[in-house]
Amino acid sequence: MTEDWECGWESHRRAQAVRCAAWSLSEKLEWLEEAQRLVDRFARAKAKSEGAPAFLRDAPDAKGKEGGL
Repeated sequence: MTEDWECGWESHRRAQAVRCAAWSLSEKLEWLEEAQRLVDRFARAKAKSEGAPAFLRDAPDAKGKEGGL
């Protein structure tokens, strides 16, 4: 089977949508949970670099360790 090469943002967006549509519900939830962990990690890193309030700086990370990163 030959696959068309994705060119441009719109082509990639459509191809990604087709790939993701084939995922099971549990795979979609797993992806969403991982994406949320990544967003939380970036937010903590930004908060630390900007002197954010302690509740953001010292939030536990996904593994439950205090202070994140």
